[in-house]
Amino acid sequence: MSTSESETETKPSNNNSSPQNSSDSESDDDCDSESTCESETEEDYTNTPESITAENFSLLSLYEKYEETEATVAINHIVETLQNKVFNPTKLASSSPDIRLPFTLLSTPKHEKILALVDTGAAISLISDRTAKKLGLKVVQTIQLSLTGVTGSTSGPCNIYQITFIGDSLEFHTYVAGVPHLAKTKYRKPKFSRKDKETMRSMKINYKNVTPDKVYDNTRMDMILGNDILPHFIRGSQRVCLPSGKYIEIGPFASMTFPNARHCPVMDQNMIPEGISSLEEPHPPSINVLMSQKYGTDNDDELTNLILQLWQTENCGIESATMLESEYLSQEYLLQLFEKEAVIGEDGLLYVALPWNGKQTRMGNNKSLAYKRLTCLIEKLRRNPDLLKAYNKIINEQLEAGIIERVTPEMKDQGPEYYAPQNAVLKENSTNTKVRIVGDSSSKQRDTLSLNDCLHEGPNLLKTAPGILLRHREKKYTAIGDIARAFHQIRLQEKDRNATKWLWIRDINKPPTGDNLVEFRFTRIPFGMKCSPFLLAATIRHYLLLAANVLSREIEQNLYVDNLMVTTNNPDEVLPKILAVQKQFREMGMYVREIATNHQPTMLQIPETDRAESNMVKFLGYIWNLETDTIAIQIPEPPEKKMTKRDVASFLAKLYDPMGYTAPLQVRIKRFVQLIWNDGLDWKQTLSDKLNTEWMKVKELYKHRTIEIPRQLRNRYIPNQRPEMALFCDASNHTYGNAIYILYRSEDGSAESTLIGAKSKVRPSNGSEWTIPRLETLAVEIGMRHSQSLIKELSDEDKPTKLDVFSDSTIALSWILTKEQTKQWVHNRVNSVHTIEAELKSMDIEVSFHHVATDQNPADLATRGLSSTELKASKLWFTGPALLKESRETWETQLEGE
Repeated sequence: MSTSESETETKPSNNNSSPQNSSDSESDDDCDSESTCESETEEDYTNTPESITAENFSLLSLYEKYEETEATVAINHIVETLQNKVFNPTKLASSSPDIRLPFTLLSTPKHEKILALVDTGAAISLISDRTAKKLGLKVVQTIQLSLTGVTGSTSGPCNIYQITFIGDSLEFHTYVAGVPHLAKTKYRKPKFSRKDKETMRSMKINYKNVTPDKVYDNTRMDMILGNDILPHFIRGSQRVCLPSGKYIEIGPFASMTFPNARHCPVMDQNMIPEGISSLEEPHPPSINVLMSQKYGTDNDDELTNLILQLWQTENCGIESATMLESEYLSQEYLLQLFEKEAVIGEDGLLYVALPWNGKQTRMGNNKSLAYKRLTCLIEKLRRNPDLLKAYNKIINEQLEAGIIERVTPEMKDQGPEYYAPQNAVLKENSTNTKVRIVGDSSSKQRDTLSLNDCLHEGPNLLKTAPGILLRHREKKYTAIGDIARAFHQIRLQEKDRNATKWLWIRDINKPPTGDNLVEFRFTRIPFGMKCSPFLLAATIRHYLLLAANVLSREIEQNLYVDNLMVTTNNPDEVLPKILAVQKQFREMGMYVREIATNHQPTMLQIPETDRAESNMVKFLGYIWNLETDTIAIQIPEPPEKKMTKRDVASFLAKLYDPMGYTAPLQVRIKRFVQLIWNDGLDWKQTLSDKLNTEWMKVKELYKHRTIEIPRQLRNRYIPNQRPEMALFCDASNHTYGNAIYILYRSEDGSAESTLIGAKSKVRPSNGSEWTIPRLETLAVEIGMRHSQSLIKELSDEDKPTKLDVFSDSTIALSWILTKEQTKQWVHNRVNSVHTIEAELKSMDIEVSFHHVATDQNPADLATRGLSSTELKASKLWFTGPALLKESRETWETQLEGE
């Protein structure tokens, strides 16, 4: 789109702050805390900044090549977090003195003490400037802050300090951000019960030393200990669960006491948490929650988060370039724990242990609730006798296959005990009804913890679905398969099987009482446990690492839960690869079935029991036609009824397209959803006449049920042919987006270009600061990040040698190529663009910026929108402008920066 003539000086709004990331993989109950929060009077907060929006004035040159040491990683993490968050040091509200937080006492090399609040919800640690000055800490970098308080807005510097902590013959050097004020939270020494003290004495632990001394009572905190430092302090720590339900962490640098909370609510995904955790007690009994800002009226509706993602600038569907250090440490720890506790059974297969988080002593056995749910389940199943028989048949089959076993008296003392209520999940289609048994491992009775409360979820080991879908298109031949009953192929150690108990009946025609009740437990990993995906992925990873061959590495890169893929350009390799994959998984005790490939001779050689039933197969949400070798994106049909807000949001959610191939089709519906959202309708409220008229126009855009594209990125496969990549960016008054193409040039001058990814975002707000030039610049930044993410997913032989960035905004290009900007928001966007440019150049990828006419810019379609009919016919969208196939010398003169 054409850009506006001028750029105003309006300050960016702070209303679109990104959600504070959840803490590490500890259970959500870790938000419980031990020491009492005491809030000051309201008057004490008159001059306290209520929000701190950090904007980066980095002292490190973005264009210098330097070795990224631990120091630069730590500092850059702090800068990045401050740059992308809004921190609210909010008053800690409490109607009861029994709201508690964990505190710890840290030491410096000079034996000075620092009273720190342990906040597992904080991405970075913070120290008050007062404390930093008292300790004489060295300032290593300064970040300019815009401070907004009750008395007005001011600006000032935020220092990043170098600090050293000492422990048991250890030193830890790190960096921490300073802030003018921390929340006025005071420490109160926790009390241990007599049994707690006896337990600690029996373990030779001096209970007087596990918490800061009483002399610190009513002392305000000096520091917030967040997830950038905390994992280092608890690595190798001793965790002790006490009879009262408290538990203590005794580490080399500090000891911490965590409470026995009655309840710890899970952070609602529809809330935008503050940068600094705080506590609130809305209802008795006292519980621990994070203060948060609320968007919308229905927090419990999972569609809320989907809608917010349409316009939040901080959530663009792109993974961060770097993993937080705390996330890395948590992943590393749990993988090491998995490998340490896994054992090889007599059958030569791996047996896993559940990843307990240390709270299992507070887990209730849940048997009475499981029985109540059993009676309800049987009543429901008996309304459909065929369904009851099918359900009972699955149980008998699992018993015969050794997936479950009957509980005997000898098994009584084999580890923690928990009964999970079972449920029948139905999946109906036109030919049959499939039943799956799923346990509810989150159910619990009052004042107890559930099984899921007591387990680590485990790190996400899955490769990204967009990455696998992109590699699915790289090679001439692709083969996919499915691991049969994947979770039930992971064997569980006996010591943890009692935590997977459940109830059934011997005779389905008799009531669930007396001798007709039977107890089962799983010998394999059941559905319903939050750690099940991790245990599946970690088990497969274990076997693949043992194999350590080329095929195992390819499988590891292209495995998504129970879906796997291998690719090749050689037709003679297709069948051998498939057979090798099946053999490798048989050695894991797993069976690969539903095999499909576009190499038809191979399909005929695969046994009928192992191959897909149809030539139309579903792969990670798309439909792959094996005969035509095309991919179809399914387009939902708009409902023919009076629509509500929920109906519209649900319709939008039905269009699954993670690669963005249908981005132009979604422009109008995204804008419409934002319009409804801003109108303040309740979820079940029908649209007004005015909104309904607009909906009728939107509905007319969806005339087709599928959009098809070729699976293969090119028609000619030339050995050692490296592609180029072209990124097109654009913005309009209401939307910004990008379209990315891969381009293969041949020696004869011909070229093939294909769309490989696109994004379209609605403008964040109606503020005057969102000028078109700013949105155009934001589109380039998001497009660069998107391109970088796709490049990382491409195989080495298909990584591009060049990235050409096109925009029709001369203002945005001028800002980017000038590099130094006076407007801070623009400065940050330009810095980000050149940081990505430097990273790509380090990969030997040449980056160039070009101007393109609006009518040749396919990203214009991602901001203007198309109907399904127009989209299907758009060569500009799916193959890019004609200029890509022309010689580079014929393009508009490249814009050069200083």
